[in-house]
Amino acid sequence: MTSLDHIRKHVLDDAVELARTTAMAAPLMDTHLDGNHSAVRRFLRETLARHVVLVVLRLYDRRGQGPSGETASVPVLLEYAVRSRKLETKEAAVFTKRLESLKADLEGKKLKFSELRAFRNAELAHSLHRTPSPTIGLWPVWEFAHDTYELVLDLDSELVKRGASEITSLDRTFDDWRDFGEAFWSSIKMD
Repeated sequence: MTSLDHIRKHVLDDAVELARTTAMAAPLMDTHLDGNHSAVRRFLRETLARHVVLVVLRLYDRRGQGPSGETASVPVLLEYAVRSRKLETKEAAVFTKRLESLKADLEGKKLKFSELRAFRNAELAHSLHRTPSPTIGLWPVWEFAHDTYELVLDLDSELVKRGASEITSLDRTFDDWRDFGEAFWSSIKMD
């Protein structure tokens, strides 16, 4: 049976994966730096951008059941938090409103959430007629990923304050991972 802690563990794991990927990829996002390593930089940029889209959309998924179990996402986590009485319905609604606000902010930057979902669906299905990889407007996706990461941390912190067990220690912040990424790429002189 799925529990609040099962859902939390998966959501926190995705948040960490999102932070690591976006931060490590951030130095690759500037296309004017392609230089001598343009093919490598382009490949890494496209691969990591694809992964960020897949992970961030996992965090926004609606409740569902599949062959591998129940969906682990922020909306499902909020549902379980209310069900287990770690959050009141109105408190969960504040986080739900924040999720919706993040999607609206993304769309205000000319990148529709529905386009990210269509891209993800095409990637998962390995479609013949797929949407092209996102190459324009990746910074809004990075900002969206960062803000989603912060929302997950805030939600988990609130749940711990209300008696939920500590599942994981997030020993690095999003900014720490960005610094690690910049140091890594500069150490191998990618430009």
